[in-house]
Amino acid sequence: MVDNRIDAMLIMEDDIVINQSIKSVLESYQRFPDGWDMAFLGCDPRRSMLKSIPSGKTFSDGYELKQARGIGPVTLTHAYIVSNQGATKLLNMTRRIHKPIDYYTGNIGSLSIYVFTPAFVG
Repeated sequence: MVDNRIDAMLIMEDDIVINQSIKSVLESYQRFPDGWDMAFLGCDPRRSMLKSIPSGKTFSDGYELKQARGIGPVTLTHAYIVSNQGATKLLNMTRRIHKPIDYYTGNIGSLSIYVFTPAFVG
């Protein structure tokens, strides 16, 4: 992705259930806020003590993109979209992986993270 300069990529677990409304978001990721690194389409924000603030971006069927704020990693990440910039940051953060990948993908201090509410996938 980084070497081939792919703008953004969808990463999914292999056993998720996808909401049909997800298509409109995938087709319009260019509307995400400037500087975004990751947008979670499904995760468990309660386990990560995540708080989110509205970004002013609303998509089809009332799905809202909110900026993540909180303590600790985002856990149970069923699916997310990562930007090229975000992928580059993740590669630099994970030269030596010694924790579950959710620890790195949800590192709110190092990445500009957004969460869709309600979740698209579960």
